[in-house]
Amino acid sequence: MAAAKRIIIGVLAITCTPLFAANEIAVIGETGETIEFGTAIVVEAKYKANFAEGKLILPAQKPGKYTLKLTAPGRITLEELVTLPLKKKLTLVMPLQTRRTQKVRLITHEEKHNVARHQLQQHELKSVPATFGDNISALATLPGVNRPGGIFGPLIIRGAPDTANRYFIDDIPVINPQHFGGFQSVISNELIDDMTLFSSAFPAFYGQALGAVIDIRTIETVAKPTATIQTGIISSNAFYAAPWSVFSPKLVAPAETASEEERKAYQDAKRKAEIDTGFFSISGRVGYLSLLVPPIYKVITGKEIIAVPEYYDYQWKARWYLGEHNRHAVSMFIFGSYDTFTLIRKLSEEEKKERVEQGENPAAGDLTVFNDISSHSQSATYDYLPSENVKMRTMLFNTLIYSRFYREAPGRALGTIDVNTRPNITGLREIFDIHYMNRKARLKAGVDYQLFHFNSSGVTQQRKETIPQGQTDFNNPDHFDVINIAALGQNHQFSAYADNRFEFGGFFITPGVRSDHLVRSKETTLDLRGLAGYKFTTNTTFAVSGGHYSSFAQTNAYRFNQATRREARIVTSDDLRSEKSLHRSASIEQEIGFHVFKVEGFYNNLYDLAQTTTSAQQAEGILYANTGGVLTRGVEVSYRKSLQENEDGYFGWISYTFTRADISGIAGSFPFRFEQRHVVKMIGVARWGAWEFGARFELFTGFPYTPIIGSTCTPGYTCDGNPTTTLYTPTYSTAVNSAQFPLFHRLDLRITRKSTYSWGTFSWFVEFINVYNNEPQLRQSFRNSEPYQEGRNPRILGPSTPLNLIPNFGLEWKF
Repeated sequence: MAAAKRIIIGVLAITCTPLFAANEIAVIGETGETIEFGTAIVVEAKYKANFAEGKLILPAQKPGKYTLKLTAPGRITLEELVTLPLKKKLTLVMPLQTRRTQKVRLITHEEKHNVARHQLQQHELKSVPATFGDNISALATLPGVNRPGGIFGPLIIRGAPDTANRYFIDDIPVINPQHFGGFQSVISNELIDDMTLFSSAFPAFYGQALGAVIDIRTIETVAKPTATIQTGIISSNAFYAAPWSVFSPKLVAPAETASEEERKAYQDAKRKAEIDTGFFSISGRVGYLSLLVPPIYKVITGKEIIAVPEYYDYQWKARWYLGEHNRHAVSMFIFGSYDTFTLIRKLSEEEKKERVEQGENPAAGDLTVFNDISSHSQSATYDYLPSENVKMRTMLFNTLIYSRFYREAPGRALGTIDVNTRPNITGLREIFDIHYMNRKARLKAGVDYQLFHFNSSGVTQQRKETIPQGQTDFNNPDHFDVINIAALGQNHQFSAYADNRFEFGGFFITPGVRSDHLVRSKETTLDLRGLAGYKFTTNTTFAVSGGHYSSFAQTNAYRFNQATRREARIVTSDDLRSEKSLHRSASIEQEIGFHVFKVEGFYNNLYDLAQTTTSAQQAEGILYANTGGVLTRGVEVSYRKSLQENEDGYFGWISYTFTRADISGIAGSFPFRFEQRHVVKMIGVARWGAWEFGARFELFTGFPYTPIIGSTCTPGYTCDGNPTTTLYTPTYSTAVNSAQFPLFHRLDLRITRKSTYSWGTFSWFVEFINVYNNEPQLRQSFRNSEPYQEGRNPRILGPSTPLNLIPNFGLEWKF
């Protein structure tokens, strides 16, 4: 029996060619049976071929050592270093694939949610230019996804505020998915198995989101030990994973003189060793912007950076299979992050004066700011697979955030802010995944309970809601509210949900329903959602989706983590209703091989959003009301070309997105400040052997802003031209966000080389972000020492700390 679990590969004849001999390879089993088909790869020659009926012909190669990889169904891949051309017969042995593994995850995306869904493969995440090797940053290359900071910043998806989005890592709700709200993600790329973006109209499985959902799934199995070390200009990352069998003693094959009992004992021990008992992984990242970024910034701009963010994160995951046939599994997952600012130096008096001359408000003075944020999440999961078509998961999780924001500034209006927030979420979830009707139908359902505990304290200041965005006068204390924060409370939420997909020929439909109950407000929501479509034999798919979505403002942890906001007190509110949204999407998609053309339209209403009330209402004790709203609508047109990992060729995507987003509330109705009406994205990566060449071009209209239309002499000043007695206050238009900053475009280039060795691979990349050094015009600068003058004061300028052309490099060792 043992003989049937091995392959013998014999290298036979050498045929004559003008230069070097070709090689004929025979592939057989240990007992002499012919292997019907398989694949062979000569790594250094970048050659890949299939073989059939046990015979493979490789073309002639230059004499030397080559890494040969052989795969066949049911067999473990063999990787061997051989010398070509072969001068004598060579026999290699490949064991059968006998390890029992969890091949199907409990929660997968195989339901093919056809509308408002995008998915990136791991190799695509790593190859896209200007992402700093970050998985979440790569999402910004997709249609309908933009970032206020261009390269960094939170994701604005289909015109909805970033606080309307929800992130999940293995079903754990994540409050801070990225360092500093939009830098690098808090989880290692190597730990991620896949990542899916639901731009809108997402299934009932996901709750408490009004805009979009980002679902991140980590690895579920590890076949052999693997390690990765990545280092770059801003951070380094390390990852290691291995099956638990790595700790088992190595088996030694019995000698030829061994007894039958010894041979039988060896075979029994070998079978036990081949059973997959699970795996573990450990990874982490450390950022060091203060080490390399300040000198690079000074070389490029001639200026010095005042402060830079510093951060680190960690992840540990383990899985154990229990019992026969691996029907029982227990997993543990722990991850966390820490963010802070490192003050490089304080502003000199000359720099303060220069900033005032460039339009900075003198009342702001020399700010002292720091923000420490740490997050810690953990989960324990039990999976049970009673049959191939039924899967059950029980999950217990907890997420804790600790944040302190401190800002000290001279001046009447800008005072001291010192806020501590500590939201804590604990949940218990039961998920069912059932296939029936010969797997033509699939039910995903679940129930969960979550306990929310919030503790916020300190003092902060916030622009009054009656002062529209962009019209705040930092010299006027009447434009600000001083808020003492003392919010301590908890809430309980119960949820139930179900999505049921049916397929009949080319037709598919997924009705869904979700209900959530919040104990504090005694409100129960009922949201109906659905997806329907038809896939023609021409691989043309038409689909529509939509639904109703609810989110309780009292348990919106994103609000509590914004230390400068007054909304921490919402947790104590018993009268606020749930915030709502209504999504509608329709798409038509055409697949031609690895090419996909898609057109999708969307129309989304976010309403009953919680907002602070007017001064008169607050005097009556009514602090918040469901008076806010957002209306977004648009269309996305895209073309995508896919490519398998390690396959030569090209992949990429091109998209155009039109978006309108309007905000409504007590201050009126006006365009959303992060609306980008027209966006064009072009991403392409060509892979040729060991080399990859990537390019990314983006063109988009500028953000809206409220124009300055005049100025007045500030009370207490004479404005006679004397610097000590002259201070003008700008007058803003009553048409909020009625102007747009100029259109901006950027080109990023990247070169990557990957070399294969006997121990693994080594890769390096060099990229240039914004290669032609185009500076975005994104701020309105008013000189307070001069009166308003059209075309001269104010001016439209670039960022106050510009770094437009950004060089970046990175190294990766994979073992």
